Amino acid sequence: MALNRAQRDRMGRGWEHHRNRRYAEAEPFYRQVFAQAPDDPEVVHLLGVVVLRQGRTDEALTLLGKAAALVPGSVEIQNDLGNALKQADRPDEALRHYDAALARAPERGEIHNNRGSALQALGRTDEAMACYAQALALKPNYTEAHRNTGQSLAYLRRWPEALAAADRAISLRPTYGAAHGDRGRALAELRRPAEAYAALRRALDVSPYDVDVLRPALAVLKLLQQHEPACRLADRLLEVLPGDPETLLAKGVALWQLRQSQAALACFDQAIQAAPTSAAAWNSRGMAELQMNAVAAAEASFRHAMVLAPYLADSYSNLSVALLADRRDDEALVAVDAALARAPGLATAHFNRGLILLKLSGYRQGWREAEWRKVTEESAYSGDYRDERYAQPLWLGQEPIAGRTLFVYREQGLGDTVQFIRYAVAIAAMGAKVVAAVQPPLRLLLAQSLPTIQVIGADETPPTFDFHCPMLSLPVAVHEAGLPIPMPEGYLHAEPAAAAQWQDRLGARPGLRVGIAWSGNPKHRNDRNRSMPLEVLLPLLRQRDDIAWVVAQKDVSEADVALLQTLPQVARYDAELGDFADTAAMLAGLDLLISVDTSVVHLAGAMGRPAWLMLPYGGEWRWPRAAVTTEWYTSLRLFHQAARSDWAGVVAAVAAALPPRL
Repeated sequence: MALNRAQRDRMGRGWEHHRNRRYAEAEPFYRQVFAQAPDDPEVVHLLGVVVLRQGRTDEALTLLGKAAALVPGSVEIQNDLGNALKQADRPDEALRHYDAALARAPERGEIHNNRGSALQALGRTDEAMACYAQALALKPNYTEAHRNTGQSLAYLRRWPEALAAADRAISLRPTYGAAHGDRGRALAELRRPAEAYAALRRALDVSPYDVDVLRPALAVLKLLQQHEPACRLADRLLEVLPGDPETLLAKGVALWQLRQSQAALACFDQAIQAAPTSAAAWNSRGMAELQMNAVAAAEASFRHAMVLAPYLADSYSNLSVALLADRRDDEALVAVDAALARAPGLATAHFNRGLILLKLSGYRQGWREAEWRKVTEESAYSGDYRDERYAQPLWLGQEPIAGRTLFVYREQGLGDTVQFIRYAVAIAAMGAKVVAAVQPPLRLLLAQSLPTIQVIGADETPPTFDFHCPMLSLPVAVHEAGLPIPMPEGYLHAEPAAAAQWQDRLGARPGLRVGIAWSGNPKHRNDRNRSMPLEVLLPLLRQRDDIAWVVAQKDVSEADVALLQTLPQVARYDAELGDFADTAAMLAGLDLLISVDTSVVHLAGAMGRPAWLMLPYGGEWRWPRAAVTTEWYTSLRLFHQAARSDWAGVVAAVAAALPPRL
């Protein structure tokens, strides 16, 4: 029965909303007519489509199935029924309806495109791409077909081609959010995270709560080390997927990177509650506990992850870190070897193995394993070690270096540069011209101390060179040749006039003049363990009024400033320390430095100045636990914690070692 005039008017008003994608507004008009004409094919069909667009798949299937029964030969109905079946995750059935539509209308590019997406859902990628190609042959500017081609290429991990397909779709429709999302995912896989995030942001501008965009954006922020934005994005994703263990895990990792250990642990525990058998969540829980110095708890979490997933190499690698922190070096080596047995190419495990071997004084093999630091996930995306930055080859000692120019560049912290610049000097002694790019605070000191190498700032363009090498890779060449650590007795010095000025500034002293440094860079990954509260030093500072105490660190927290104001026996000159040339000049006027493991103690050792180093329980490879000296700096004396977090015991040992009052 034909629709009457009033019904046709309602259908027209519904269609006005429908064609402008206002599906919820269109539905009431269609429903009014459907109630009066439930067997009209057009009414049933259009109502089924707007219901489908609103995500009510089961209801849409009922309506579109009825429409197809009423008009079996309708191309539009067969295509829309195929779409509904595909949305219901029934691509094999959808395929039959697309085929029926194409049998009557082979010139319809959108149906070829839809057929391709069903084939892709079935894993038949080559056939899917053939469908998209046919759609594009019929409609060259068909944006969805370009986008779907890119998704199939992404499935095949052909990332450059997938990126090109996404770019074609975007060129045709610049506001196509889904294509920007595809572009971002391809760029992330191509290790271009900054560009990837920009593309994903464009996608999120269009669809702020699109899970398929939020997830890769969260992963890219991790690679960019943008951890605070990652937390915010994770919170948005959790609005869409409350209690989602994968998102909780990602948020926990971001909080862990921000050193918010308790908050990270809470996220990991929520992830475990949602997915108790998640080995990844238990493994991450162990990392938070390790950051909190709860080593026994961390070991238990790693071992639980190993039970849940014996193949998960990360848990074994992380267990090795916990065992190393517990002074169980041999067990740590066994654990990391177990990790590499499961994943021979796991870069973090190789790097951890290198640190263990260095701690066991296996320098030759240890430095080779430490080279894996360059290809850990974090380093690979940061670009710090990417050899393709330079047209010249990386040098690790294989080629003759005499008469050639080697460009070496800073890596990691200021203390590492001070410790490893000696290798640049040793290589210059082999006949090489060495250009060293260092952090600006070190440039003047190193330039005036090391005349055999050319020192430039890290932000300066180097002169022409033949080879390049990051600073912590220089020992590979030296130790491969079996040579000892060069110049342990000292190789840096203060400029004499500056040292004399500091001697005058420091003034007279009742006995010894001793520098103190109790904290380092708070952003350092291990700062929680290596720095101590200033309060722990108070018994020593108040006990020895015959010692002229001098603050030897440049950065002092507000809380420590307030405490130092109650200690008139402690002199502060931190405001006058412009760079390391100033610090070296000050150290030259001290009889002794007492310090935690921070850059100033490296400087004292590199100058050959007496220094006592207060170390946490686990210790680092460069400070042998069983010794009171180190082969890196002959002027250093080591004081290790006897029990975890026992700084008071270390300070007591230092106090006992000081000479008696004069």
